[in-house]
Amino acid sequence: FQFCVYMKKVISVAVGSTNPVKLSAASSGIKKSFDELDGREEDRVSVFCEGHDVASDVPDQPIGDDETKRGAITRAKNAYFAHKNKFGEEPAYSVGMEGGVALVGDSELNNPMECFAWIAVFNGENLGVSRTASFNLPNVIRDLIMDEGMELGDADDQVFGSTNSKRSGGTVGHLTSGVITRSIYYEQAVILAFMPFKWNGLYFTPRGK
Repeated sequence: FQFCVYMKKVISVAVGSTNPVKLSAASSGIKKSFDELDGREEDRVSVFCEGHDVASDVPDQPIGDDETKRGAITRAKNAYFAHKNKFGEEPAYSVGMEGGVALVGDSELNNPMECFAWIAVFNGENLGVSRTASFNLPNVIRDLIMDEGMELGDADDQVFGSTNSKRSGGTVGHLTSGVITRSIYYEQAVILAFMPFKWNGLYFTPRGK
């Protein structure tokens, strides 16, 4: 008999949050980006995620795509350098996630507010970004955000009688009855934001080259 022991490649990832939901989404999203579904076991990777409590430089509840995207990018970059300062070396990648809301302005739907998130992946030089799918929030949550100045997570907790739901299933988890959790919701966007790094010759080539 011949026994083979494979040493998996370890990918270090800095995450711009200590929220376990975001750490899980970053870890699983990047691991899936590396692992081919039918790949050999020895080609698979192990992902080491370290969360960092870093600033986003946007309000606690970002409004609109521009503000939310900027928060995700800032978190990704700040996490990258926080990891370097803590461990003395750069991570392979850093990930920033920022949840946002925006008023749709559709009178036929009673002017709903939609929920979404932006994800940013940074490797010290290049950026990849992606936006999650969006969904409309109940009007009672919209009003708590707009009239009372609440963060989405706090409004969600008040409406559903939960505590700190943003660190578990989140608003999307409540509204889908757990079919889509916040971690699952973010995971696919992490994969999409990481996509340019798998095809860097297509995405990061200077214009005209």
